[in-house]
Amino acid sequence: MTELVQSTRAAEDSECSDVSGAPAPMAVPVSREPHRLGWRGVWWFACGAAASLAIVWFIIFSRGEIGSKAEWFFGAVVFCVVMVTMWQTINI
Repeated sequence: MTELVQSTRAAEDSECSDVSGAPAPMAVPVSREPHRLGWRGVWWFACGAAASLAIVWFIIFSRGEIGSKAEWFFGAVVFCVVMVTMWQTINI
């Protein structure tokens, strides 16, 4: 059998209906005022700036003994991608 099977009870009204007679909750209006940065935003900015400075420092001033500058750059890009992904995950 390759088709979906649906029971005959699926079309009947059930006693446990998701739709009730209660009114829908009121929607909260979206504020158009600019948001303040706050301490959390300052902390995120400071950490991002420190991480960026460390990455640039290692890329520019490394002697190349540990790896080439291309490897450092690739590592920095991967690090930034992971950090942006984590930031988006936290905010969503």
